[in-house]
Amino acid sequence: MEKKQKFEILLAILLIVLLVGLVWWLVGSKDDQVDPTVDEDSQVQDVLPGQEPLDLTGYEEDASTIARVFVERFGSFSNHSDYENVSSVMDIATSSLQDRLGLLVDGASADDGAVYYGVSTYVISIDQVEVTDVREVLEVMTQREESIDSPSNATVKYQTMALTLVKLGDEWFVDDFEWLD
Repeated sequence: MEKKQKFEILLAILLIVLLVGLVWWLVGSKDDQVDPTVDEDSQVQDVLPGQEPLDLTGYEEDASTIARVFVERFGSFSNHSDYENVSSVMDIATSSLQDRLGLLVDGASADDGAVYYGVSTYVISIDQVEVTDVREVLEVMTQREESIDSPSNATVKYQTMALTLVKLGDEWFVDDFEWLD
């Protein structure tokens, strides 16, 4: 081999080692960063500026998780989804709320041929209003993106949902809800 070819091969190997080292360093530095919205139990929480993180311990954690799932699924709707938002929360609702949700769907008129209408709901915060071992009343602040004609034509609004959860056995279920604003 010529001296020039050996030099080019050595330079290519050195460049590859440097790139591998750079990638390893970048990936390693991301793992070392601390996410300020993750508590000691490594659970992600939504925290507004100036607000303390939610203290989700014991049964409160389970109720808050059920509340978040219910609000985000139930609050997200499209007139082209055949009320999937309602059916997706039936398994975390009490039988009385299941009956109420069924009546809600039965009373609604589905018009899939109409102009597109959809709402995407995201939980921002959860405030505990009343807490016992078997019942929780929560106020859940949401951000809702409402789209008309097209998903790209969206407006954002903020709404609060009041939720009542009850503990049946070892599991939490949503027993009642109401949009407050």
